[in-house]
Amino acid sequence: MTQPISSQHPLSEIQQLKAVNHHLRIAADQVSEGIMILEPEPTVGTGPRIVYVNKALCKITRHPMEELLGHSLSLIFEADRLSGFLTRLPAVAKAGRMFHTVAGLNCADGSNDDFRWTVRAVNDRYGRTLNYTVTVRREIVPELVPIEIVAEGQTRDADTSAAATENEAAIIEKSRLESLAIVAGGVAHDFNNLLQTMMGRFDLIRTEIHANHKLETHLREIEDAAKTARGLTTHLLAFAKGGDRQRKLADVCDIVCKAKTLACIGSSVDCDVEFDGEVHPAMVDETQITQVVSNLIINGRQAMNNAGIIKLRAENVWVSSDTDVNAPEGQYVKITVADRGCGIPPENLPNIFNAFFTTKREGTGLGLLVTLAIVRSHGGDITVRSQVNVGTEVSVYLPADKWPEIEPQSAEEQDCSNGIRLPKYRETVTGKVLVIDDQPGVRSVACALIQSLGFEAASAPSGEEGVRLYREAMLDHDPFSAVLLDMTLPGGISGDETMLELRRIDPVARIIASSGALEHDEQIDLCAGGYTGVLPKPYSSEELKESLYEALVALPI
Repeated sequence: MTQPISSQHPLSEIQQLKAVNHHLRIAADQVSEGIMILEPEPTVGTGPRIVYVNKALCKITRHPMEELLGHSLSLIFEADRLSGFLTRLPAVAKAGRMFHTVAGLNCADGSNDDFRWTVRAVNDRYGRTLNYTVTVRREIVPELVPIEIVAEGQTRDADTSAAATENEAAIIEKSRLESLAIVAGGVAHDFNNLLQTMMGRFDLIRTEIHANHKLETHLREIEDAAKTARGLTTHLLAFAKGGDRQRKLADVCDIVCKAKTLACIGSSVDCDVEFDGEVHPAMVDETQITQVVSNLIINGRQAMNNAGIIKLRAENVWVSSDTDVNAPEGQYVKITVADRGCGIPPENLPNIFNAFFTTKREGTGLGLLVTLAIVRSHGGDITVRSQVNVGTEVSVYLPADKWPEIEPQSAEEQDCSNGIRLPKYRETVTGKVLVIDDQPGVRSVACALIQSLGFEAASAPSGEEGVRLYREAMLDHDPFSAVLLDMTLPGGISGDETMLELRRIDPVARIIASSGALEHDEQIDLCAGGYTGVLPKPYSSEELKESLYEALVALPI
């Protein structure tokens, strides 16, 4: 029997709300700003309770999500300015406008830096405040020329009008890049889910065609292409989330190769890469320096009309005080990007790093300015040599470092690293694994792979359903041995909230976090935040086996 229309509409609206909530959660976790939602009524003296936080806020404050949720704002807001901030909230709700302030943010490690706090009240149609939404960011933008407010009937002079136009261009460009970053992150996440289904099926098919070497060769080539695509989504995620400005010792040659791959997507330009001997590492923000090299390659592409060969070179050099490099004397890693394009006229060369200077029809005049700012923030410099109709050579200088000396470990020490002892015979591991993922294709292939490894498998499309199945299995004395949990679940409770619910049922639950939108630093944070392991999508059968093995048999020393 067909249901009355009145009973159909609520279901449709609920489904729409769940879909919107899902996309909003993904979007909130892609941005680099910290986001939180506060209760409308403040706890006396300590501020309102925090009821939602995104991943960026956990990263900024270095507090795990469970410590922030339910705690008052006083945990992270500068104590000396808290009372003044709280007194503004009712006025913010009444006016229906945003309020900005700069105040310290208390981190778990004891540090306290000034951040820009933006708060806005969310009211219902009767004007009652439902909650306050707060964003937190450390804002670093190029200094803009102040714009004079002109009264009606008056006119700006030419310089003021030009400054206003430049300000507006910078704001529009910044907004466009932020929107592009969110889209890129969403595309990378969804694409990784598709790759997961493909790579999982490759592994399942491989077990059935051992005797057909020709099919194995074709399958291996398809799998290699999928792995290349996985590398591209990794670059997209790095762009979408931006660097956390935490520098680490990095392989400069690896950065050059990543930048080459990223910058040459969709172009007929090829890059000739050369590394001169053992190139030193450098202490850098990998995302930023990859962006720098990518920008220079893209500039070279455009100068050559997307056809030809760009030469990339990395080498160790000594910079002395009598060179044209604006950096202290010492050992540097030099990255050179050389094109054979149209070149830069001599009269334009002194201006290429000036804000808003561009000769490109669609240019913004900000690319090289940002590039130089990034390199100089790392203690380096950029030099440019160019000749019209011959080409341009751009050289980036980064202070060189050295790899730490690592003492060889015994076999027992390797097994016990990170506080984990692993038994010798992996084939004895069995158990029942629960897969929680909103994507049917991912659930299906994950369960098939788990079963092919000798485990039992069950699945759930949501956090609520997963928690129910886990609880029922515990009551039936047939518990799950491990849970493979997707971090971006639609509609209902999130991956982190599901993890907390499972921990309440079973404090020793073996929970493996899985997502198509994880970077290396986030994987470390998840392991520190209560997860037994992390398995980024897309993963192979062997990677799944290794992750399950470590989760099921790893024993604290």
